[in-house]
Formats: sequence, structure tokens, C-alpha cells
Amino acid sequence: MGNKRRAAGRRALPTVYVTGRPLREITGEALGALIEANDPPELFTRFGGIARVRSDERGRPLIERVSDAILRHRLERVAQFVRTTAKQEMIPVAPPTEVVQDVLVIGSWPLPPLEAVVEVPVMRPDGTVFGTPGYDAVTRLVYRPTPGLIVPEVSDEPTAEERDAAIDALRDIVVDFPFVDAASRTNTLGLILTPILRPAIPGEVPLALVDKPKRGTGATLVGQLITSIALGSETDLTTAPHDDDEWRKKITASLLAGTTIMFFDNVEYTLSSPSLAAALTSPAWSDRVLGRSEKVSLPQRATWLASGNNIKVGGDLARRCYWVRLDAGVARPWQRDRFKHPNLKAYVRANRGKLLAAALTLARAWFSAGCPKADVPTLGGFDGWAGMIGGVLGYAGIDGFLGNLNDLYEQVDEEEVAWEAFLGCWLETYGDRAMTVADVARDLRSDGGWLRDALPGDLAEALVGKGSFERRLGNALAKRKGAIFGPVRLMPAGTVHSAKVWRVVRVPEGSLGSLGSFSRPIGPSTFSGLSVGGDTMPR
Repeated sequence: MGNKRRAAGRRALPTVYVTGRPLREITGEALGALIEANDPPELFTRFGGIARVRSDERGRPLIERVSDAILRHRLERVAQFVRTTAKQEMIPVAPPTEVVQDVLVIGSWPLPPLEAVVEVPVMRPDGTVFGTPGYDAVTRLVYRPTPGLIVPEVSDEPTAEERDAAIDALRDIVVDFPFVDAASRTNTLGLILTPILRPAIPGEVPLALVDKPKRGTGATLVGQLITSIALGSETDLTTAPHDDDEWRKKITASLLAGTTIMFFDNVEYTLSSPSLAAALTSPAWSDRVLGRSEKVSLPQRATWLASGNNIKVGGDLARRCYWVRLDAGVARPWQRDRFKHPNLKAYVRANRGKLLAAALTLARAWFSAGCPKADVPTLGGFDGWAGMIGGVLGYAGIDGFLGNLNDLYEQVDEEEVAWEAFLGCWLETYGDRAMTVADVARDLRSDGGWLRDALPGDLAEALVGKGSFERRLGNALAKRKGAIFGPVRLMPAGTVHSAKVWRVVRVPEGSLGSLGSFSRPIGPSTFSGLSVGGDTMPR
């Protein structure tokens, strides 16, 4: 490849005459010069435009949209633009602005498509390793290794000894973390594998929640471990935005730059964002570019993780997550010592090539064995990821992958827990009677007691805030119509005087029941007009 570049550097630049010619002809020759010089590729198509890969001040690669100035810079170096004077003299000129703009608005360029830039060898969908620096047409990736990175050769069919050595190498770097269970340890190994296998994984990947009860336990270090292996350096620590609009902007900016690992550190608030939930389940992310009226569609092939103390999630995020739980069991976790690797980050940096080879060896072993399936829990929408990561780990004899999903839903799914408590209190308060939203709202305002105390957070705020609480409560119930929360189910029960009626019923043990099995005709006599309060309410 070096000889090819030197030969291209010696090649005479083609001449493009710009005087007295139609713009379409000049543009065609300019584009032809770009294509001829684009071997190896330096310009790509991405999100409906032209892009290039460049390095920032730290040497980290990033993807940059090609602007007028960038394209003019490139054209100046791949062709000689010339105009003719009245005396028929040939004078070199800069690429004309109208030519630059005409190239940019063509809309379809014979350039290779680019999805992302990786800094380590990765797996292709067919199980082969992409480890040659440059562009790969199969994965649509550019591989730019960190200077000095040497990854040992990985066997096409690893032996049992090679596989065992790879298992030991990966287990060794997580040995000092205080995981609460085997599932958390195995999930961490799965998280290490994810960015390396990401191009081969069909579909999207969920968000890894790495949490602990106290600061200094090591959740941030887990994230830094992942980025150190996959990127060669610790990624910039990014805090989780507070509102959905900021989430949207951050996701768009990161994907525009070609970010492959999304790490949100020290989550302090309930993690709830429709934009984040949508990004996790979308192969492409569409948004308007900040500062421009232009809309882009970006490939979404990132690995996602968030860390924090006792993270809580809301909305639809819980079913888009998996869990790594740490607990050192001491008052000051940051004062612990007697680690096998006292400086884990330095150890990982020094052994990065071997660790990458270990991850690739486990993957190659699984592929060469015919991709045997493993018995892993269902994680709807992420079955491709769960099947591949679980299969690689299972074939290596590492059990427990996703084994703590039920604990995750019980401990961190704030909405699920809140609504189970609220509807349980509803059932204790009203029994099997059907209630209108207006009746429930009146009871809550008069003396809500434990029913009021059990209101989910957003409804509790709405009850004392401005606006129509009845509308908020009605919308919240409608959104959860027929849903089961633990042992209870929220059921529509018809209407009375055009008002929707609701009932909470207990789900028969061992059965999910059916929507129709709990309904009965409702009439005006059904309602008691109960005013909840005093000693009549269970405490």
C-alpha cells in the first residue's frame, strides 16, 4: 500500500479547463479527478453527503462532513484547474466556487459508503477478522489502529488450549471487581466483547447499566476498561443529560462524529429519555443537524453503557438494558487495597493487543464450531446481540449471561415498581369496584392516605402542580390499559356518562388472564362515590 501511495503522489495531476465550458462538463472532470485519486479511499459517502476521516489533536480518528472549504482543499490537490486569458495564456486557478458547490449537490457519488471508524480489529458478519488498516467494503468501516498497537495473530480454528488461554486473559482483568453475582461478571465479559463483535451482530445492542451502592466501587473503571480496550484510550467522560432535547442533541452530535462507544458516567437522575430509548432500538438515527435546517440519517452501530449509584430507569428503558451490579460491602470502597492489578488501566494498556486477540479468539472459536446456540434469556429487540454474545460466552464455558434480568426489572425499573405499588394500593382501597378518573382524583385530593403516597412520581407532581391532574391521570391509565404489574392488572371497564371507567384486578396465580375475563357490564349503580380518608382506609 505504501508503494501505491508513492506512485499516486508522483502521478501528474489531470488538467481541468474552466474557461468557456458548461458547468456540467467541468464538474464531471472534477468529480472524475476525485474518484481517480480516491485509492485508497479518503472520501466517503455518509448521511447523504460526502465525508472524510481525520484525527483530532489527540490523534483520535473522527468522521467529518466535507464542507465547501474541505472539498476545495481536496480538489486543489487532485487536479490542476486552469483558465484561459484573452491572450490564450493558461493560468492556474483555484477550484471555482460554483464547481465545488455543484459537486457537493450531486447527491449520488461513486464513493464508498462509511458507517464508522474502528481502532481495533473487529469481526465481520461471516466470522472473519477485519484487521488490515484501511477501508473494508464488507463492514463499511475504516480501521485506524492506535500507533504501536500489535495484535497477535488469531487462529481461524482456535484449539482448546488457545480458547482456555483467552478465557483466562479476559477473566483476569475483571478479577478485582466486586460483582454481586456471576451474572454481573459474565455480563461484563459480554460488554468487553460487544464493541469488537459489533459489526457482526445483527440488529441493535442494549444499554449496559453498571451501578453500585456507593461511589468509588469501580463502575466508572468498568467503563474505562471497555474504552481502553476498544479505543486505546479512556473516552471522555460524558454525563447524562437532564432532558430529552439534550439527549437528542448529544446522540446526534456523537453519531455525526462516528462515535462507537457511548459512555454516560455518574447518572444522578432517573434515566428516562424517549430519544435514548429510540436510539437503542434503531439501526439508523434521524435528526436535524444543530445550527442547520438539514436533516440527516446516521447509521447507529454504537456500544452503549451508563454508570451511577443505584441507577433508576423510567419509561421504556428497562427492557432495553442489561445489568452489571457492583458492591464492595465496605463503608469506603475507594480505600480498598490488595488488588491483583493495583493499576488496572496501565495493565490493560500494556496488554491491549493480547486482550483483543483473546476476545477475537473466543469469537473465532464460536464461529468455527458452527455458531452453536446458547440458552440465554429473551431480551426482546436484542435477540441478535444476546444470541451472539451469549453463544460466544456459552461455548467458552462461561455461564450466567443475562441471568439477572429479573433482578434488574425489580430493582431499577422505577416505573414498573411505582405502578405495581400504586395499583396494589388501588386494589386494596377500592376492591373490585370500577372507578372513574374524576372519582379517584377527588379521593386523592380530599385525603389520599397511602393511595396518594403511592402515586408514581410524575403524577404526584401533577397532583400539586398546575394543569389538569384528571387529564394526566386519565392519559397515564390509558397508556397502561390491560398491563400487568406484578400480581395486578389495570382493566378498562366501559364508560358511564361518557366517562371512562377503570378497575384493578388480581391476576390469577400462574396465569396472565385475558382482557375480557375481568370485564362486566357497568351501570351508574356501580359507583359508591367513596371518599377515601379517615379510619376507613387501610393503613
